[in-house]
Amino acid sequence: MLERISTKIFADGADLDGILRLAGDPLIKGFTTNPTLMWKAGLTDYADFAQRLLEQVRDKPISFEVFADDEEEMRRQARKLAAWGPNVYVKIPITTTGGVSMAPLVRELSEAGVQVNVTALFTTAQVELITAAVADGAPSCISVFAGRIADAGVDPLPMMQRSVDIMAAAPRSELIWASPREVLNLVQADQVGCDIITMTHDLLPKVKSLGKDLDQFSLETVQMFTAMQRLPASCCEHPPMRRVLITGGAGFIGSTLADRLLDDGVEVALLDDFRTGRREFVASAVERGADLFEGDILDDTTLTAAIEGCDTVFHLQANADVRHGLEHPRRDLEQNTIATSDVLEAMRASGATRICFSSTGSVYGDAPSFPTREDGPFPIQTSLYGASKVAGEGMIGAYAHGLGFTGLIFRFVSVLGERYTHGHVIDFYRALKADPTRLRVLGDGRQTKSYLYVQDCVEAMLTAVAHHGDAPGADIYNLGTDETVTVDDSVAAITAQMGVAPEVEKTGGDRGWAGDAPLIHLDTQRIRALGWTPTLTIREAIARTLEWFDTEPQIVLEQEPSHS
Repeated sequence: MLERISTKIFADGADLDGILRLAGDPLIKGFTTNPTLMWKAGLTDYADFAQRLLEQVRDKPISFEVFADDEEEMRRQARKLAAWGPNVYVKIPITTTGGVSMAPLVRELSEAGVQVNVTALFTTAQVELITAAVADGAPSCISVFAGRIADAGVDPLPMMQRSVDIMAAAPRSELIWASPREVLNLVQADQVGCDIITMTHDLLPKVKSLGKDLDQFSLETVQMFTAMQRLPASCCEHPPMRRVLITGGAGFIGSTLADRLLDDGVEVALLDDFRTGRREFVASAVERGADLFEGDILDDTTLTAAIEGCDTVFHLQANADVRHGLEHPRRDLEQNTIATSDVLEAMRASGATRICFSSTGSVYGDAPSFPTREDGPFPIQTSLYGASKVAGEGMIGAYAHGLGFTGLIFRFVSVLGERYTHGHVIDFYRALKADPTRLRVLGDGRQTKSYLYVQDCVEAMLTAVAHHGDAPGADIYNLGTDETVTVDDSVAAITAQMGVAPEVEKTGGDRGWAGDAPLIHLDTQRIRALGWTPTLTIREAIARTLEWFDTEPQIVLEQEPSHS
């Protein structure tokens, strides 16, 4: 069936390696780059990205996006982008964020020979306007966001058909079906006569199912179900817990977990000293019946009171200040290693036998292989934080082996989302709010990490709890996504969403500080085998985090809490 499709497929993405892998695929007729890579034209890293891409993709069109919100800067960037190669198309939004039409600029650029790709069109009136603007100009594309139109509950097919008719007046312009949600959109685009459809890298593999015999598809689906690991009955409902203690319960992840457990009907006790935790984060949980114990986890009296009656402990409290660990070496020892020992002893005294421990991907140090598996070799520890977590993992394993505890060890990548208050995203956000013209980045910007949305993190932990029940032993799970982003990618996404174009100053080197790993990419097949999958991509998690920042300025923009 695919051979009968005349609509061209353009791969849409921001992963350089992924784009280059697709460059030789005859199915892929062109490329559009993801907007999160787009910041002020002329920055070295972006130019390097484009140059490396254009060196190997010379015979297929590639769209690069301007990063600006005023006409003059768009004009400057567009002309610079267009000069990068004859196969370059310049993406120009239909309007500025203030609603000012860019049709006059589109006409000027098109008639000057710039190949434009006008984006974010949602109405036939917009299509008519841009068609008139490009009718006498260079080859161009008009991107109608059909997928987003469908998200509004509106059938995009009539509009796409009408757009085809309108654009007959501009024979050198091609209509793009943008933001597709499923392979069916490719068939629909072809049926209405759409020239191009953009498809993300994760959607492209599904194209091979086009035209598949449905009886065979049904059989393959049943075979897939049969081949999957059969989960115990405890997985059907989670969590199998009655009363839970969350250490660090007023923190970012702890408070999110508390809300979820209360929704599931589990009794919750929260322990926090509020050095970095927030009372606002647990206010609703306390209102709903959670018991709050305020105090230091190293205080035996407070810990004993908090753990009473609990069958499960989510030990999330820790000093997470990886960067400054060498300046305060005893802090990781006390707040991470000794605190974990104290929690285990309090569990033994109280009768609790299940512990869920927040470890870290930093335990892999400078890992020798990627994505890094849970059973991969451990290199030399590169941070006191990672070393303290390894010690905690070891103690949990010993208690599980010697006392029959159920120990679930979760090696997190960095977590993003609502209530996030520590890490590079908030550091960049605060810096740009203070001075939107400059941004200092530690390292060379090429450090590559994986991130996870907080709700996906919580769901992964509860999935593992449900799977293991009360089975004794210690099990380790990597928690993360299968994708990574560079620090440069993060800067691009953050500045794009904030609408700023700072001059970026980099300190240089392949890591931001002693103990910073240049690459963290964890293999998550073990947790996925239990049926868990993340719901948000990294870029979506960054966007969700920034949206929360904008709603909580009194929390986000205040001075970061002291760790002393």
